[in-house]
Amino acid sequence: MAILTHTLSGIAVGTVMATFSKGKTKSKLFIAATGGLGGIFPDLDVISLWSGFDKTIGKIFNLSHNGRDIFSEQFWYSHHGILHSVTGILFVASIISVLFFIISKNLKPSSLHKHNHFFNSHILYFIAFFSGAIIHIIEDMPTPGGPWGGVMLFFPYTKHFGGTGNIWWWNNYDIFIVALTVVFINITLLLIYNKSRPAIRHITVLILFVGISIVYHQINIRSYNFNKKDGINREEVSKEIQRRILGDEIYNMMIKFDNMIKVNF
Repeated sequence: MAILTHTLSGIAVGTVMATFSKGKTKSKLFIAATGGLGGIFPDLDVISLWSGFDKTIGKIFNLSHNGRDIFSEQFWYSHHGILHSVTGILFVASIISVLFFIISKNLKPSSLHKHNHFFNSHILYFIAFFSGAIIHIIEDMPTPGGPWGGVMLFFPYTKHFGGTGNIWWWNNYDIFIVALTVVFINITLLLIYNKSRPAIRHITVLILFVGISIVYHQINIRSYNFNKKDGINREEVSKEIQRRILGDEIYNMMIKFDNMIKVNF
């Protein structure tokens, strides 16, 4: 699944985390945005496709394979490797949290109270980032296996999970619309009800759960194995299935949007 849908999915999870914050609306929106950053983060492993990768990172670490080979291999640092694992994301989220802890100007090392205050005020950012990244990994699992055969879900365990081919890699318009709708509703609720209330938490959780249920349903009604290599344009097959799901009017709107932004999503 591609970057815009991953980002929206992360924000959707982040909006739920934001309802637990007692801060102002601005801080809640930052928590939601942190979920979006988490949704993007696992795909930083495509850096090996960067044109300057071999002359910089490859040279520094004396890598024996070029960036394009690394991308499509099953090394722990390849695409769908460590950054697509629960343990990898937990490690990265923890490191980022520690770095923020160190550079925070409001902390005094001798003050346990301020240490606790930092933890309590930032834990929701940590959870939002972690959850956004996890939802990204889950969304990648029903895509085609490609050269990886799924994602390295439990690094350092090297077995890959997923790669079932229930959906195509990108331009899943119906899933994008669901993610966008969840984000729109939950952000609206955050803006209207700027105080932390249990009722709002329950509603945002419910909206997210309904969105996930719809996406799960959409994934399982496509009735085509996108792992097939039968000479058919699989992206076009995906689009035709979505035309039947969305109807001509909404589908044509999404095609126009797709052509306008020139980014797979």
